Parts: sequence; C-alpha cells; structure tokens
Amino acid sequence: IVAHKPELPEISKVGKKFILLQLENIYQHVLNLESAEREGLELNTEQLWESLRLFDNSQQLNPFIQMLSHTKGLKIFPRIFHFLNRQQKLTIVTLIFANLSLIKIISKSSFKNYPNDEIPTDVAKTIEIFQLVVLKPIVLFLSYDAVLDEIIGLLTILIEHNNVSFLSTSQLGISLI
Repeated sequence: IVAHKPELPEISKVGKKFILLQLENIYQHVLNLESAEREGLELNTEQLWESLRLFDNSQQLNPFIQMLSHTKGLKIFPRIFHFLNRQQKLTIVTLIFANLSLIKIISKSSFKNYPNDEIPTDVAKTIEIFQLVVLKPIVLFLSYDAVLDEIIGLLTILIEHNNVSFLSTSQLGISLI
C-alpha cells in the first residue's frame, strides 16, 4: 500500500475571503454566547450552529473543514465546542473524521513531505496548535461522552473516507488513529 498525499481542493481568493468572513461571524456568535454565559443568561446556540455551515455543499470542500485550515479557525474550535450539545459535538467529530485528510495541517504534518523527515518549525507550531485546541476536545469528548458503537462508527468513517496509509505517515493522523 502506497501512502499518497491526498489532493487538496484549491481554494480561490473569493473562497478564502468567504471563509474568513464566516470565521468573523462565528467569532461574533461565540463572543455573544460567552457574554451571555458570564451574565447568567439563557444560552441560545442556534445561530452559532447555523454559522458553522456544517451541511453546506456549495463548495468543493466543506466550509467548516476549510475553516480548520486557518489558525484563527483552529483557535476558536474549543470555544465553539464548549457551547454545543452532545449530538452537535458528534456531528462535528463525524465531519472531521470523514474529511481528515483534507484538513490542510493534517496533510502538511506527514513526514513524507519533508527531506530527512524533518517537519519545518512553522508547520510544527501549527501541528501543536491543532493538537491542543482541536484534538484535545475531540479526545475528551470521545473518552467521556461517546459510546463504543459511536467510536466504532467514527473509525469506520475515517477508514472509508481517508487514505489511512497516508494518515499513518502524519503526526496528527497517528494521534487520532
């Protein structure tokens, strides 16, 4: 089995601008929810959930997955995850597992991309951010809130939708598998 790097869909400047605008929208919803939480008000996460655009198929690559290709998108992830219910968290984890090899930093974290298997410092920093702010909440969710059948289902999705041999060459892919 050969570990080929998955082809990431090109993101146009218009697409990138769209994603950055979506990130701003998400940040605003998170800030509003955090403010309401501090004030002890009832939280309505419906607008945040809709702003994630998890079911948007209008682009070649899901907008939420594209957001995870930006440091700003990575850093807001745990703050988003905090406000979601169990089912919403499972939906996000499912989307991430189904598109794992299409997340830019996953692809960049492969040792096969670099001479002497040395990952550049800037990529290593982004890998560390991904591990701390995306993987950590996912692993905690899977450890404490997911049932065995869901974990098996997620692993099946990961295997069916990704190049597992390539993922096994990436630092982040190994962390998840």
